[in-house]
Amino acid sequence: MTNRIEQKVYYKLSFNVDLQSVDDITWVREQMQVLEKEPDIMRCFQNMTVDYGSLGNNPNIRNKNWSIEDDAKGFSIYYRKEDNSTIDRFLFKVKLKFPNFRHEITQTVKEYF
Repeated sequence: MTNRIEQKVYYKLSFNVDLQSVDDITWVREQMQVLEKEPDIMRCFQNMTVDYGSLGNNPNIRNKNWSIEDDAKGFSIYYRKEDNSTIDRFLFKVKLKFPNFRHEITQTVKEYF
């Protein structure tokens, strides 16, 4: 008889918004920092870099990795429960601020502390 190991399932919310400025990235990141304090949220990731160039006056927002579109700007949030009211409130705020908001939720076995 073999022992079965139960694999826990977690969730990953990946989303992108139509970023117009570095202030937009800052707004989303600040909202995500509030999320990270919640017990069911494991980690939040910003999947892009901001390059200020040699003069520092014209920032270029570049995507690191995104699964929906190659040129989309993305963020990821890992959380523990499927039905999460904190995530729902966060999505509502982001949808209000960014009309071209897109997201996808996938199951994952990754756990972040």
